[in-house]
Amino acid sequence: MMTVLIKKNARVLQRCVAGLSLLAVSASAAPADHKATISKHDFIWDSIPTTRETGSFIGNGMLGASIWASKGETLRWELGRNDVYLTGPGLSSRTLIGKLLLKPKGTPKSSTMHQSLYTAEVSSRIETDQGVIHSRSIIPYDKMVGLVEFRVEGKEKVSVDFSQLPCILPGVLRDAIKTLGPKFGLKKHPVRDFSAPVYDPIVEELKKDRKASPHPESTRGKTKGVEWVVQPYKDGGGFVVAWGLKETGKRSSLMAYTLLPYREGAPNSDEAVQMIHNAWSEAFDAQVKRHQSWWKQYYAKSYVSLPDEVIEGYYWRQIYKIGAATRSDGVVLDELGPWPGASAWVRVWNNLNIQIAYLCPLTANHLELCEPFINLFNSNHQILRDAVPTEWKANGAMGLGRMQDVYGYTSFRKEFGNLPWALHDYWLYCRYSGNEELMKNQLFTLLKGSANLSINALTMKDDGFYHFPKDISPEYPGKNGNAMVEDSHYAISTLMWNLKILQHLNEKFNLSDPQAARWSEVQAKLSPLPIDETGLMVGSDTPFIQGHRHYSHLLAFFPLCVIDPESPEGAALFEKSVDNWASYWPTGRNFFSVSGEAAMRAWLRDGDAAAEILDYGIPNKLTPNTHFAGAGVAIESALSGMWSVGEMLLQSWSFDPSEYCIRILPAIPESWKDVRFDNLRAEGAFLVSAQKKEGQLKSVRIVSEAGHPCRVEVPFSGTFKLFVDGKKKPAQTSRNNHGDQVFNLQLEKGQTAILVSE
Repeated sequence: MMTVLIKKNARVLQRCVAGLSLLAVSASAAPADHKATISKHDFIWDSIPTTRETGSFIGNGMLGASIWASKGETLRWELGRNDVYLTGPGLSSRTLIGKLLLKPKGTPKSSTMHQSLYTAEVSSRIETDQGVIHSRSIIPYDKMVGLVEFRVEGKEKVSVDFSQLPCILPGVLRDAIKTLGPKFGLKKHPVRDFSAPVYDPIVEELKKDRKASPHPESTRGKTKGVEWVVQPYKDGGGFVVAWGLKETGKRSSLMAYTLLPYREGAPNSDEAVQMIHNAWSEAFDAQVKRHQSWWKQYYAKSYVSLPDEVIEGYYWRQIYKIGAATRSDGVVLDELGPWPGASAWVRVWNNLNIQIAYLCPLTANHLELCEPFINLFNSNHQILRDAVPTEWKANGAMGLGRMQDVYGYTSFRKEFGNLPWALHDYWLYCRYSGNEELMKNQLFTLLKGSANLSINALTMKDDGFYHFPKDISPEYPGKNGNAMVEDSHYAISTLMWNLKILQHLNEKFNLSDPQAARWSEVQAKLSPLPIDETGLMVGSDTPFIQGHRHYSHLLAFFPLCVIDPESPEGAALFEKSVDNWASYWPTGRNFFSVSGEAAMRAWLRDGDAAAEILDYGIPNKLTPNTHFAGAGVAIESALSGMWSVGEMLLQSWSFDPSEYCIRILPAIPESWKDVRFDNLRAEGAFLVSAQKKEGQLKSVRIVSEAGHPCRVEVPFSGTFKLFVDGKKKPAQTSRNNHGDQVFNLQLEKGQTAILVSE
């Protein structure tokens, strides 16, 4: 009887201990205060900002507005929309739109502005000699209409007008400013704002040239209280801008505006006018409530809290930015996004830009933002085949040129690595989401087409290896721009990865593809990656010996993993190669170089170096509002550090594509004593949360959405307990080369594991 009682009490005690442990986890992972954390990093101005690079910006993933004021202006909403592209045959591009201008009754005396990240709203207060103007600007997610509520005090009144930019290619206008500037007394200077009055004479000159300005004149009108501009294109289609003010009270009014593209036919104002009236038909506060609810749900998908205010602030501003810049039912993100600036980069770039853009949402658990990227490739197999030159078209070969429009049109000439590198992002999307049907039914076909282009271009030489024709290593400088190199790392490393994943998927899904033997033969006889005493080379005839912001010669390690970054030989070569690349700074460095190196340092487990380079790059290589600081606009470069921060907190890359590995806090600085993240996403469709307090990892939560086995590396200083769906489980651990405890975790789909420090 006594023995039974002792055993019963022991079981009760065990359940209590388990319950207390889970209670401790629950307490340590109290609901995250997204609002407090995000709001710390709002943009606040003590006067209206005077440049795009210092201004505010709003968007709903398609329609956007930059809000600021240049000299002589009170306030502008510079309009953009991701799918306003020219029409006609061949590669299309963005065109210039224009700005809405606030016209007060009085003369401005002072002003303030506040951009709330959490509510995705920009508010301003402008005092004039006639009173005060208060404004609140949002672009709701559920309609393609921007809204601005005005409230006035004193004798002040407001009106709004639209100033259109000429329907001229941005690159043509930039070139004209450079070449014609001296004729009109302009000295050489950075072009920041195409609408600056100083460029008006150059614009008028271009309008006389039908090659530079081939489109019909726009027309203006007013219908049912709504003003509009209709801009047709010479090949059909065009766009419409519509706007209007409606009184909503004695001292308040609501401005609604829209930018509507037409891909074909004759654009007209009817639909745009109706959209404005629909927006007016509902109270502003009701629309604000829905708008804020959407953003609250968006932010709730994950959470990050860091002791480094610079990096934490940057991270949350990019979470806001990418949510405002793209959306699941939109088009793929090009260089401009919804906030166009004075740039000639008016399409999608495929030799780095699209690839780093679509790494950003993965770890942050915003897979929905990748859907336009996935749809772009799923919908355009034939365009990718048509892009291939005749001599390489066999076996359904597919190619992706340096440029592409948001509808998929492209033309391949050089840079064999573009498509396979883009498909690496596609592969990661499948890995992070757990979508194996997509791997089998779409990705596999794309990978075959991509590999066949490279294979068709290879030549067997006397040394018994297959070699690429001379090709570009993106941005590595040569006599006339990009150098042409023998057996470029860019071409070889991407083909190595492509073939590796093809073979893996062929075996995983038992596809028995008839080309498998050919893939194996090419794998075995492909010219090795060129390496010298400094590490990876640009090409077999081109050592890395000058500053180069791109890391096209490092892809074998990051992010493709065709050389294992954690094998002793691989880690040494990786570090040597990164050190050599970084040794040429600051020559040519920009923020995508900074973010790339930070992520590579994180893969090398050097959290101090990763944080140091981000702390340097964020204030020095980005604008004050975290846009790209280089010439032109490059939205993905500013976003790219999101991925770097994610790799410091949670890594899940794997050299073996059949495995999944989760690394908890693998590369944070020694000084980061308090760190928390919730629901970051890992390959294998895992949602991972962790909390470190006072220098010690306290708890980890792992939710499996797909039921894959994985290896978990956790830096617990002592032992830990493992609970699966509330039940204590044994965890046999070993140590990796970095001192972390490693154990194998097998969760069924939907199960949750909780690890608690003892």
